[in-house]
Amino acid sequence: MKKLAIICLLVVVPSFGYQKKGNVYEGYGDIADRCKDLQCVQYNLDMIDGQIASLIAKRNAFVKRSAEIKKHNVLAPKGVQDPEVAAGRAAKTSKAIGAPAGSDAVFRAIIKQSNEYEQQLLKDKAKK
Repeated sequence: MKKLAIICLLVVVPSFGYQKKGNVYEGYGDIADRCKDLQCVQYNLDMIDGQIASLIAKRNAFVKRSAEIKKHNVLAPKGVQDPEVAAGRAAKTSKAIGAPAGSDAVFRAIIKQSNEYEQQLLKDKAKK
């Protein structure tokens, strides 16, 4: 029987000193208010979009690794790969840190995309 090792990484998102009332997102409005023109706003949005794209690329690297492990018929522990469980964990985390309304929909979309990507990788590997 194959042994399955699970390594989990804890990623801490710092509030950079802008945390107020226990809500990570409080204070970002103060930062945004520093922009006095649309060029500043757009620059910051572009920077944030770059960070989001980087995080999605990082996530996809782990999705790819998941598919590679699965091709060897390694079973995941219950709930680890379930999209609804993953979306529920993401929604719970969002609520706990005070994420804006609609964040859970974004997480669900990311998880859906990740699952579709993994399924495509598994199909591609099955063809080889």
